[in-house]
Amino acid sequence: DLASGRIWTIQKLSATRLIASYQSGSSGRIYYSDNSGGTWVNSTISGVSSPGRITLGASTSSANTAWAMCEDINSRKISRGLLKTSDGGVTLTFVPAPVVSGGLFQGIGSQMSSDGSQSWYNHGFAVDPSDVNRVFMGSNLALYRTMDGGLSWNQLTHWYGHRNVYAHADFHCSAWSIDGKTLFIGNDGGLMVVRDPYRANIPTGTSYVASDITFIDNRRNKGLASH
Repeated sequence: DLASGRIWTIQKLSATRLIASYQSGSSGRIYYSDNSGGTWVNSTISGVSSPGRITLGASTSSANTAWAMCEDINSRKISRGLLKTSDGGVTLTFVPAPVVSGGLFQGIGSQMSSDGSQSWYNHGFAVDPSDVNRVFMGSNLALYRTMDGGLSWNQLTHWYGHRNVYAHADFHCSAWSIDGKTLFIGNDGGLMVVRDPYRANIPTGTSYVASDITFIDNRRNKGLASH
């Protein structure tokens, strides 16, 4: 199967253990290998009935645990929660996000009642390299953070800064600085630098929130025509 479809992400958990997210047509799956990719085994996924595109994230702090954000091909939205494996990809179970204002895909501000419904396109995902329970997820309209393995979530941004710090819409990729303290995110607006990803008091307001470059820095995109 792996020769005929599309591999979206591959994550290394240990010297020999790999996990990969795979899609053929609209159907998504996860595979694991315990011999550095020599052979692959189909993982068991529970809690998500119709997975489509899947993006994986892992941390050097754990050789067994990894997370995934997952498209639901029926709703064409990102599932409101995380897929979790604690056994190196053999099984993955859905951890639903609680229903709460400002939680995952329940953001505060205009147009924030869902992920934005571009689940086939927007997959911004990052796991802290030093703490596997700290995860960042962004799809279409906002960036969210969990500090406790998906049990609770906070909204960090809004796609035009309405009651939260501005971040351009459509999140696609991420990378950590060498010291693991700065998160770089690529979106349709260019490069967003999250300089203080674990700030306790997230900047908010009642209208448009002024940028705070010590928190989120978008200055690298000046003059870039990204519409």
